[in-house]
Amino acid sequence: MLLVALTFVYIFALSAQTGIAVNRWLSIKNPDPFITVFSGLFGITTFACLWAFFGRIGWEFQLALVLYSIILAFIYKSESAAFYHGLRSGIRDLPLSLKIIFGITSALIIAKCAGSPFLPDNESYYIQTVKWLNEYGLVRGLANLHFFFGQTSGWHIAQSVFSLSFIDDRFNDLSGFALWIGNGFAIFRLKDYLKSGSFTALVFGLTGCVNVLLFQFIAAPSPDLPVYIIAFMASWLFVEHFDKASASVLRQITVLVLFGVFIKLTAVALLLLPLLLLPKVKAFSIRTELPLLATCFVTLSLFIAKNLIVSGYAFYPMPMLSFGFEHQVPKIIMDYFAANTRPAAFDIDVTTYQSVSQLHLFKRWLMLPGLHGIFNMLSVLVLLVPVPILFAKKIRSWWLLYFTMVFQWLLLYAISPQYRFGLHFVLIFGLFVLASMIQSRKKLAVAFTGFSIVVASVPLLVPIGMASLSNNKLFRENPVMTRRQAVFPHPNSSETTHFTAETIGNLNYFSPSEPTFFWFTGNGPLPCVNTEQLDFFEKNFGYRPQLGGTSLHDGFHPEKVSD
Repeated sequence: MLLVALTFVYIFALSAQTGIAVNRWLSIKNPDPFITVFSGLFGITTFACLWAFFGRIGWEFQLALVLYSIILAFIYKSESAAFYHGLRSGIRDLPLSLKIIFGITSALIIAKCAGSPFLPDNESYYIQTVKWLNEYGLVRGLANLHFFFGQTSGWHIAQSVFSLSFIDDRFNDLSGFALWIGNGFAIFRLKDYLKSGSFTALVFGLTGCVNVLLFQFIAAPSPDLPVYIIAFMASWLFVEHFDKASASVLRQITVLVLFGVFIKLTAVALLLLPLLLLPKVKAFSIRTELPLLATCFVTLSLFIAKNLIVSGYAFYPMPMLSFGFEHQVPKIIMDYFAANTRPAAFDIDVTTYQSVSQLHLFKRWLMLPGLHGIFNMLSVLVLLVPVPILFAKKIRSWWLLYFTMVFQWLLLYAISPQYRFGLHFVLIFGLFVLASMIQSRKKLAVAFTGFSIVVASVPLLVPIGMASLSNNKLFRENPVMTRRQAVFPHPNSSETTHFTAETIGNLNYFSPSEPTFFWFTGNGPLPCVNTEQLDFFEKNFGYRPQLGGTSLHDGFHPEKVSD
């Protein structure tokens, strides 16, 4: 816990300083301190992405980032002083109850981060994606080695900055930092509600009530968690300032949404927020918004270039906009995944999917076992229950946010209806319903948030069987806190798998020695991939990955295997 807490302080300092520079670049006025930190993470991530085109994100980048932050601190000395003064004043003005809640929540987040990672995706590709970035940067054709490595998220680029791999492999907790910042943002909104009685402040101030769920995302760099926090922040800015929208607010929302989409393409519906706000901004002009337009252009360019390097497709994993690069993933493999993505969300094969009605699919989607079925039903309820409340409150900004949620779910249902891709809106409008029930009871709002601490702490202290919620063996029982983790965090993998050296053509690689799941790579040496996976792709599609040159720096290309 101690080392995780120190890394949080380090990340906060660098992100805040970069966020202050972003605010100045875009002329953002009176920014929320927690949104400033996220803006700083966005700036660091884009800088790291550009760096990764040319080399690894190792100690060299860390040194450059620290020096860059020191220079920014001198350039923006007065702005930095104002930022920390405002943050201290905001914390000082918190009621004692909220200070206690935030303090305990912070300790629980750090404790969770110090524990064993709890996400299967961490073992399939999160660890390895970050490892490739730390040792080689963006590698040409990496998706040919492991299909999921092509999903090199902006969040994994950010995690590679703060994994401090040149020190140890235990720092894997950027999602925990994001949730910590998100809880700080929520506590400040709850303070606003206690002062003004604002309904909107209450909705977002109740974010702590869902910590028991969000905690499950934070011991590994899941791209979903930061998208949820970004959605909360952007939605609050949109609703709170809609009637008196300014160019400054529009810029803040745009930066957050750009970051969300850079992290995960499924957050694309959030782009509606700045577009819906744009007509309300009276002082908007192309000339005054050149810095914002430049930021949008650079972000899109980095996103496309990153994807083209690792996979050969501009919007990977969608099989569109490719240029026939030698290193691009074969079209037959891309088409296979595209055809199986939606059926997989219904837990059926392609043949069955094509033979049943849409009504049957919808019923099956609602009744899926475990967490999927539970959250699918909650998603439908959240689409229905807020409607009468929205009619009663007659707040246009909330209606527009609601229609953004509807658009998000229609889009997801058509492509890949997995609950976690739209969970941010489910949580926002779930809290919207809760807030409408307790708006006039301020003590109850604080009590709900306080009680959430007790609920969130239980999985940290008590092992709970998860077999009924998931079929994945890595998700059968939650990891609990140990004494050693009070100082030293758990390694970035929950598995202790051994790996053996294998060869296929000109590629020497490492494969897990013991039987495990198909996509598993864990914390194996580079390059790491399951032999079972390579055999599957060679047998079914006739391709195998090969080195693009004499070393891993040269990347990978697909080789057609002769019949």
